[in-house]
Amino acid sequence: MIAFIIAVMTNTLIGVIFKYFSKYKVQAYPAIIINYLICSIIGWGLYHKDLLSPDFWLAEWVPFGLSLGVIFTIGFYLASQCVVHHGMGLTAMMQKVSMIITVLYAIIFFQESAGFMKWTGIILAMAAIILINWNFEKPNSEKRSKLWILALPVLVFLVNGTIDTTIFHVKSTYILDVDGGHFSTAIFSMAACLGIIIGSVLLIMRKISFTRKELAGGVVLGVPNFISVYSVLLAIETGWGGTVLFPLLNVSIIICSTATGYWIFAEKSNRNKILGLILAILAIVLIAI
Repeated sequence: MIAFIIAVMTNTLIGVIFKYFSKYKVQAYPAIIINYLICSIIGWGLYHKDLLSPDFWLAEWVPFGLSLGVIFTIGFYLASQCVVHHGMGLTAMMQKVSMIITVLYAIIFFQESAGFMKWTGIILAMAAIILINWNFEKPNSEKRSKLWILALPVLVFLVNGTIDTTIFHVKSTYILDVDGGHFSTAIFSMAACLGIIIGSVLLIMRKISFTRKELAGGVVLGVPNFISVYSVLLAIETGWGGTVLFPLLNVSIIICSTATGYWIFAEKSNRNKILGLILAILAIVLIAI
């Protein structure tokens, strides 16, 4: 339970940090690159003795970790483009609703039980996510004709579902062979390497710049980001099933993020959000039973 609570708190904090990025005009991508670098430094600082061993990188789960580093980078780019062309609401909704991929994977391949109450809770959780993020921004009519722009929400859905499902698969399959911290470090190390390469190209092309704001923002983001991934892995390791963890986690983050937005950023509530929060609470009760 402690790992679950930490996962909810750190993911909510990450959302708050991104809000401040917007407020203080911090460039997201340079800060994300610094964030990946900080996550890698934390991991290497904690596990350097194991990571320096050649045998460590020959473990069966390592390709999954490195692949996730690549997918993390792709996922960030797709999400940023989806926000630009379809708005924050639709992007956030597709990221959270993608939990259904992991739920189905856990049921089909790991034979996790899912009775009427749990399925009802999962459906209510998805409905809550949609309602809370209902204020979609209308995309430009000229951009609608481009197929890749139309496909962005679906791609965000698939990529986020793939990330959660891969994390769940690795921790459920190699639970005795890999510690969450080692796995997190492998993910962030690959993401940092790719980020540095892509960031250097963009810097040369003058598409981005690194200032004190981006450096500070990346450092502040890096610590909770590392802890959030580690805590999710730890929750799986301590026995949380995929059909329970990911629906509860996403709904709890939505509730905490909405409450934080209301109290800290004075965001307005509407009927959709209130109904969504009620459904989210009901979903938590039904899934947890």
